[in-house]
Amino acid sequence: MIKKILIANRGEIAVRVIRSCRELGIKSVAVFSDADRTAMHVRYASEAYHIGPSPSSESYLNADKIIDAKGKYVIPGGIDVHTHLDMPFGGTTSVDNFETGTRAAAFGGTTSIIDFAIQAKGT
Repeated sequence: MIKKILIANRGEIAVRVIRSCRELGIKSVAVFSDADRTAMHVRYASEAYHIGPSPSSESYLNADKIIDAKGKYVIPGGIDVHTHLDMPFGGTTSVDNFETGTRAAAFGGTTSIIDFAIQAKGT
């Protein structure tokens, strides 16, 4: 199970990810520059780390400031490009809705999904 997530973003998107992490029981780690020291995502995260001065080129875009993975395994999450969430088929609906399907995916280490889209006739 995923225990902790680094959110190398800021603003509303970062706050939404942090909120979802809380709902799933996952710790969130925010990184911030001088300009974002008092930002909501920094205060809201489980952990927060200063990564440099305000210019993005000296903080957020500097991978050496964000990632120190010496002696660790770095494994990206999986991508499932074929899911069926809330999909009607032959008079029935798939078991998982968006919430249960994405929770199950995250629990198994899948970080991105693409839901199957049913096309209307003639499109």
